[in-house]
Amino acid sequence: MARKRTTPSRSTQSQFNTILFAIVLIALVAWLFNGYLNNEDSAIPNDVRGTSVPLPTSAEEAEIDPATTPVRGTPIPAPLLNTPEMPADIEESAAQVVAVVAGDTLDVRFDGRIERVRLIGLNTPESVDPRRPVQCFGVEASAYTKSLALDQTVYLEFDNSQGERDQFDRLLAYIWLTDGRLLNLELIGGGYAAQYTFNTPYLYRDLFRSAERIARDSEAGLWSPDTCDGDFDAPADYGAAGNGDATGCADGCIQPPADCTIKGNVNAAGRKIYHEDGVSDGYNSVNMNPGEGDRWFCNVDEAEAAGFISAP
Repeated sequence: MARKRTTPSRSTQSQFNTILFAIVLIALVAWLFNGYLNNEDSAIPNDVRGTSVPLPTSAEEAEIDPATTPVRGTPIPAPLLNTPEMPADIEESAAQVVAVVAGDTLDVRFDGRIERVRLIGLNTPESVDPRRPVQCFGVEASAYTKSLALDQTVYLEFDNSQGERDQFDRLLAYIWLTDGRLLNLELIGGGYAAQYTFNTPYLYRDLFRSAERIARDSEAGLWSPDTCDGDFDAPADYGAAGNGDATGCADGCIQPPADCTIKGNVNAAGRKIYHEDGVSDGYNSVNMNPGEGDRWFCNVDEAEAAGFISAP
């Protein structure tokens, strides 16, 4: 008589499968955890693993020296602040600067037409306002803006908090240079402008305020006692630069003393040419425009030292 083969019950088979699955799972977890520990050992020294690193809460704790921590693109440093990155889509608002009206106002070719742009967040001294005299450092601010932006491609960044246009129908914008510098910040950081808030705070106000504070402390530009001592309403020739005293007009005067009659003129081609009264045939026909870089000098040596050459 043949013996009947017995087979495990369904419950016994199920228990066996569960135990086998658990063993495999435990082995897999152990293998992964061992690999993790090996990676940790290779990346972090044993003597520091698991220790916390406190975050600095001040410039002093972070060992940051305000005198040597720069904001990229500014001629003076600013502590604990970074120059913002240009917006990702900024190239869509490319414009061509066709004229510099004043340090804080430019004409650009944008979106198929010429637009006047007022820079957000700053004021430069006046240099062309017919209602008031040229203010201290106004000509220098205008010249600095020209040196950075005139005839250049720039990018406009708008700020919804300020609206699209001001009461004079000028576009309100930040202007980015193609090398990544922010023109608004350049002017404030170099001492050519003061931070200015119109009605509501704007995007970069904290950064601009910090840049102005450091420019003041550094006596940069218009904050220097040798230029304007921070006084926009001072005469354009205030201070040691161009005041016509014992040093004459070594840097070129905007409003010269009576005996300083040499005209330093920057022509349309950008050449610096000086004209002497009674010597240069076209002396009387030369119009002086400080906003274009024209300067008066007391003697030939001063004119030539400033890079001007004699009229033919």
